[in-house]
Parts: sequence; structure tokens; C-alpha cells
Amino acid sequence: KFQSIQLQQLMAVLDRKREQSEVVLRNRKAELASLSADEKALANTLSGLSQKEKQLQGQLKESRELIRRLSAQISRIIEEESRKEKQKMETLKKSNQVEFRRLQDFEVKLSAQFSQNKGRLPWPVGKGSVVTKFGIHEHPLRKGVFITSNGIDIATEHGSAVSAIFEGTVKRVFGSGSTVTILIQHGAYFTVYSNLMGVRVREGDSVKLGQHLATVSNNSNPAILHFELWKDISKLDPESWLR
Repeated sequence: KFQSIQLQQLMAVLDRKREQSEVVLRNRKAELASLSADEKALANTLSGLSQKEKQLQGQLKESRELIRRLSAQISRIIEEESRKEKQKMETLKKSNQVEFRRLQDFEVKLSAQFSQNKGRLPWPVGKGSVVTKFGIHEHPLRKGVFITSNGIDIATEHGSAVSAIFEGTVKRVFGSGSTVTILIQHGAYFTVYSNLMGVRVREGDSVKLGQHLATVSNNSNPAILHFELWKDISKLDPESWLR
């Protein structure tokens, strides 16, 4: 009988240990299941981030290519306009001295007036802040990626009017829809206004200081005006010229 009691007690102890083991095993399985779910969630998150990263890289590449093409186009046009202006003056010098002197005096005077206003020229939009500076600098969203800007990007309000920063002549209007660019000559200087719509001037028009040229395109949020300043075929930092 004594042995029977001992056996029962031993069986009870073993049952408790078995139950404890089963509880530990169930908890461990639950932990593993939870870890597996977390791992799957993490994998899905990483996969989603990877897709977004690829998408962002694609958009960045496309944006950089558009900027590169526009910059190259602006450079070509300014070089062409400078060459045409020199050829025109050379032809006038040989054929019409009076007109040559008149135009030469006008351009020298206009260039001098423009130059004298360095640091005092008005901004091309009423309100805004510079979000991309002139020159070579690191991309604000992509560490290690450097971009070159021939001008500045000004973030402003949708529907903002774009105005001429000085009197001059409209030499080119190119592009279409909401991506129009205007090039204005001020003697030896050129100003470039890009990402426009609702253009109000045509090639050959004379414009006055502060004249409404167009509206900033609404194809981004905030609206962005790209603005450049050149002297002949040399790029200048617009911020050092604006007040």
C-alpha cells in the first residue's frame, strides 16, 4: 500500500511537470509564431521600402535627365543668341555705321545699368524661398548624390505671377503646356525664367522692369520657378544679384 501511494505521488509530480512542459512548449510555439509573423511583416516592409526606393531612384533619374536636357538647351540657345548678336553688330558695323553706333550705345548703356543694379534687382516672384541653390551641391533627399544647377529654384505659391527683373528684349519663348521657358536679353546679360504657363509675351517683345511675363506652373507642390542669370555665355549666381 505504501508503494502504491508513492507511485501515485510520483505520477502526480510527473503529470505536473508534463503540464508545465506543455505550457512552456505552447508559449514557445506562440513566441515562434509571433516572431515568424514579425519577420514576415518586416520582410514585407523591407520589400515595400525597396520598391519605393527603386521608384524614387527612377523619378530622380528622370528628373535629373529633364534638368540636364533643359540646361543643355538653354546653354545652346544663349550661345546661339550671343553669336547672332555679334554677327548682327559686325554686319551693321560694315553696312550702317549710324545704326551700329546707336545699337552699340544702347547695349553698352543697358549692360552698364544692369551691372550697376547688382544686389538691387527685384525677385522674379513676389513671394518665395530658394530651395535649390546655384552651382554644385548635394541632393537634399539623396545623400551622396550631387547635382549641378545653372540657376536657382524658387518655391512659391500656385498662381504666382512671374515678372521681368529688368527691361530688355524677349529673345526666345520655348517649351509647351506648363513647361515653358522665357529668355530675355538685357544688353550683354540674359535672364531665364523656366517652368511657366500662361505666357503673356512673344519673341521680339520689349519688356519693362516688373512686367508680368507668365505664371508659375502648378505641376508641383509647392510651385517651382527655375531662374537663371548669364553674362554672354557665362553663368552667374542669381542670388548675388537679387535684393
